[in-house]
Amino acid sequence: MNGATPVRSVTAGREPAAARSGRRQRGQFPGEGAGRRSPARGGFGAGTARLAAAHARISGGRTHRYSFAYRSTALGGRLDAAHTVGLPFVFDNAHRPWLHADTRLLGPDPVPTGLAARVHGAWTAFARTGDPGWARYDPRHPAAEPLGGGAVFR
Repeated sequence: MNGATPVRSVTAGREPAAARSGRRQRGQFPGEGAGRRSPARGGFGAGTARLAAAHARISGGRTHRYSFAYRSTALGGRLDAAHTVGLPFVFDNAHRPWLHADTRLLGPDPVPTGLAARVHGAWTAFARTGDPGWARYDPRHPAAEPLGGGAVFR
């Protein structure tokens, strides 16, 4: 296993609660079909938007926001866009074989070409310069830079 823990062992015993949550949230977000909602929208979206708006007000406009919407194909697609799915892209190692199998974080399907380089590049640019390469966040016109999917979250 190369030290990697299969996703199924991490999610064991949690799938029924996640499924109930998914049924409650399905259809709440336009453009996200049945079973294809973003967990980040329901679990993190509202708080993230409030935090970004507050930070933008006190930071002199030095706030940037993105939404990572790549959906893992692990567990038959049930893992979806879980919170940790973006980490291999941040560290530019989404291509590693130990991340790919039905019970591994990114699932059996290949990831989009260039996505890891884009995410990693944005993070390192932000660390070096404070600019990830997209417009600063404006609470009057709230939007997040979409990475790994086409949706622009507000």
